[in-house]
Amino acid sequence: MGFMNKAVQLGLVVLASCAAAGTQELFSIWGNVTDALTGRPVPDVQVFIPGIGEGAVSVENGRYILQRIPPGEYDLEVGVIGYRHLVDRVRIQGNLRRDFRLDAEPIPFNPVLVTATRSSHLQSAVTACSEVLTREVLGERNGDTVGEIMGASTSVLVKDNGGFAGIKTLSLRGSTDAQVLVLLDGQRLNTAQSGGVDLNFIPAEALERIEIVRGGHSALMGSDAMGGAVHLVTRDPDPERKVAFGIGHTAASFGTRTGNAYGSLRLGPSQSFMLASRIESRGDFSYRPEDGGALRRRENNDIRGDAFMFKTRIDAERLGLFQASFQEYESERGTADPIAYPSSSGRRWETRRLGGVDWQKQAGSVHVSVRTGVQTDRNRYRSLYEDDLHRSTSSYAEARVRWTVRPFVLLQSGIEWNDDRLSSTKFQNQRRETQSLYTEAEVLRKFSAFGRFWEWKGIPALRWDRYGGGKGEACPKIGVLFRTGKSSIWTARGNWGRSFRLPTFNDLFWPALIWPGYGGVRGNPELRPETGWHWDAGLSFQKIKPVLVQTECTFFQNRFNDLILWQSDADFVYAPVNVGRALIRGVETRLSIQTEEDRFRAELSPCWLQTFDRSDAGRVGRLPYRPEWKVDALVGFRISVLHVNFQYQHVGGRFTTAQNTAELPSYSLWHANAGVSRKIGALRVAARVQVNNVLNRAVSVLEGFPLPGRDVRLSLDASY
Repeated sequence: MGFMNKAVQLGLVVLASCAAAGTQELFSIWGNVTDALTGRPVPDVQVFIPGIGEGAVSVENGRYILQRIPPGEYDLEVGVIGYRHLVDRVRIQGNLRRDFRLDAEPIPFNPVLVTATRSSHLQSAVTACSEVLTREVLGERNGDTVGEIMGASTSVLVKDNGGFAGIKTLSLRGSTDAQVLVLLDGQRLNTAQSGGVDLNFIPAEALERIEIVRGGHSALMGSDAMGGAVHLVTRDPDPERKVAFGIGHTAASFGTRTGNAYGSLRLGPSQSFMLASRIESRGDFSYRPEDGGALRRRENNDIRGDAFMFKTRIDAERLGLFQASFQEYESERGTADPIAYPSSSGRRWETRRLGGVDWQKQAGSVHVSVRTGVQTDRNRYRSLYEDDLHRSTSSYAEARVRWTVRPFVLLQSGIEWNDDRLSSTKFQNQRRETQSLYTEAEVLRKFSAFGRFWEWKGIPALRWDRYGGGKGEACPKIGVLFRTGKSSIWTARGNWGRSFRLPTFNDLFWPALIWPGYGGVRGNPELRPETGWHWDAGLSFQKIKPVLVQTECTFFQNRFNDLILWQSDADFVYAPVNVGRALIRGVETRLSIQTEEDRFRAELSPCWLQTFDRSDAGRVGRLPYRPEWKVDALVGFRISVLHVNFQYQHVGGRFTTAQNTAELPSYSLWHANAGVSRKIGALRVAARVQVNNVLNRAVSVLEGFPLPGRDVRLSLDASY
């Protein structure tokens, strides 16, 4: 009996212990992760407790949360590529807030971008092929507008109409300009009327960074992102000063003058930034035709443009983060037209205004955001025979929820509404309304294999867009990423998905203008959207110390169907039809080397492109204006307060006709810039000289639109 009593007592003790363990109180660890220098949130930081295998990832506002942690002492490991690893010893006796300020390491290939997933991520944590031009990179390149600077980016071809007044649009991986979605602080710049975006009206001085996502992106962004997306992010207030301001002036060749002034204010939880700029240029220049001959004069190429932007935000922790912005861009320019049919009287006036508000709130593991805004575009064109006025208005609203389902599983869903309207002296009034639903998941896993520690990330996404007449487009996409290493990092990426582009109002409703016996033009209201399937796969390697080395290679392929082409009938009347099919494939490569403290930098980005025009049955040609080779290179030096950069670009020959009967020759250009920057008390003074087309080559990117020759620009800036 004594033995039985002891056994019963022991059993009761075990049961009591199990019950106590089952009812043991569990706690949470949460906090914010920020950059120690700038104070800005750092996403994608892994906060991990090795002892119990629990972890979490910081989201776009830097917030992380670990749940169901038993009492005790633990080591918290905090780390992400681009910041120094941190280990913090904590004692858990209740819910604990732990904030971390991380010291950045000099890794320029890992900035924050939003466009790849519609939420803030470090570039190393996204599956999409991307490039981020930070303010430091913008300062290394030649150019004063977005259109000028972006031409040196991988797989980007700027379709340049010549000079400051010339329109500059983008092609990504051989796409048309209308197949590239362009955003400005999250708002679309592509209008429903014409599709493409002229990037020559936005001064680079207004931008904090430019994000480029290559490859179809309609699964998250909707229409127009068949070739990719470009996101222009305007400047934020100075993170180191409560009050900051600056002025700048540039004098350049061809009678060009630019000026800008900006200021920022940080007052309690509020931050505000304002910038105004102006550009004026006579623009006329002499050029020599590609086929030789005497010098000619390019006239009616002048421009006057003004830009103004204001943005403010209030971070009220309990109520959330409120942001508001307003931007206006106004210009008057001459339209010289092709040299075969030059225009001395064509003028264009354009005024574009954008306004928006944004609210965000983090509640535990759930992040909610609501955005709304309006864009208006007033465009008037006048020539000897025309005087047309077009007014486009685009309104949008979006609600998005992002939540942490598990520590390494994030879900994001959103709903969008867009309303595009056109009032025109040439068209009847037109309207198109679009409703969209999208969802995305981000799954992160860690595992050991082949003697190494690996990270795996999968990002599936799906979007449904419904537009006029109850029609709709479904766009799936999936991206995967494998990464291993700390100081020497190998990364493999892959993406596959579908994208589309809605016809423009010009395509659908261009009024019939028929001249009996001579032909004419007219729109086609029966057009279907352009569609495409795309994939890419690439491998990259980064070595952080002692010299930063980065190399990457990506293979890609796009198949486009129902491309909209303007063709003539038997009566020579031109109208758009869905007959185009194209296959585009290529290889993107990039190699960059940077020494400590950025004393020396070298970059090389060759891109090979192969295009097949399969619009006509039984015939396979090359798509016009797509070079087979494009090579960009940069070499830079920094010695004390002096920095010097040299840029080289080679663009291969381009067919100018669909029949491949005419071709523009290949060309190579050299650019250079040098600058000094010095701090005098609280004032920083900088001077910079740029020389574009150093060798004064005669070049035309598009047939009939020659570029200016050598262009010298001198800039002076002062900031506090």
